[in-house]
Amino acid sequence: MNCYRVLSLVFLLIAATQPDCGNCTEWSESFDSLTNAKVALTEFGGSNNVFVADYASSFFIPEAPRSVPGGSATTGLVIEVNRSSPGTVSSVNATALIAPNGPTLDLTNNYRVSFDVYMSLRIASLPYSGSTQAMLWGIGTGDTNANGRGAPTANDGVWGWLAVDGGFLSEDATFYNEDVAVQELRQQPPDEAPFFSQAFGSVSPNNVPWNRWVPVDIVVENNVVDVFFSGVRFFSETATNTDGTPFLGYMDPFAGLSAVPDFQRAVFDNFRVEFVPEPNSGLLCVFLVACIAIRRSRKYLSRPGLEGEA
Repeated sequence: MNCYRVLSLVFLLIAATQPDCGNCTEWSESFDSLTNAKVALTEFGGSNNVFVADYASSFFIPEAPRSVPGGSATTGLVIEVNRSSPGTVSSVNATALIAPNGPTLDLTNNYRVSFDVYMSLRIASLPYSGSTQAMLWGIGTGDTNANGRGAPTANDGVWGWLAVDGGFLSEDATFYNEDVAVQELRQQPPDEAPFFSQAFGSVSPNNVPWNRWVPVDIVVENNVVDVFFSGVRFFSETATNTDGTPFLGYMDPFAGLSAVPDFQRAVFDNFRVEFVPEPNSGLLCVFLVACIAIRRSRKYLSRPGLEGEA
């Protein structure tokens, strides 16, 4: 078999194992408009607000650390939950769509989901009741129900949360597979996880993600899910149910109302999906180098006076 046939087979092998997301090669949402946003909103609980705003002028939040090409610099998706009496456990999910009002973005194989989140908290008023809320991340979902702690329906996919203030005590960052808690991390002593200080600086109780941009990355590769907050890996777990739709969200896991609701919200920006190259792509480089070496060897041996010198 000559080099050209080998390369053709390698190309076919690589194409057959590439990730699929409908008909796209990369997906992004910059949240410049709620009407045209490529997300579907689902929720449970009550008195939740979802809107798009210029967070720099509205809330004096600086520009997010990352960007989506063509997106506005400081517009984002704002989610506020459990805003009025009677308080109730509440959650809002924004699930990725291929196009505005289109079908869901269904991912398979290896991929990376990323977004930036800013969770606001009025530190000057701490401690106060009802401050513990949390941002949500998720992949591999397949239904139209919102995920969240205390959801009235079964949670699906691989998902978890990061609390704004460490108020859970024992589950301030979590990794769930459907309704099963695979790992729960504690932010406060005793037995606090070191990742909080690595990601957010300082020590407990100030090693928390309030009032700062937190880049979130979920990397799926060969049935292993790695979850990063601010560049620090908090989780690395095996999961076989990662095919499906990614989402981001915000929840209040407790029924108590925030004492300062006008200062408590989450802003999301730069929701993005990228594909992790398959290991098989390395075969192309191996065969290409081998073919070049073979061709050069043949060319050298075909030079006059070299016949039989091999």
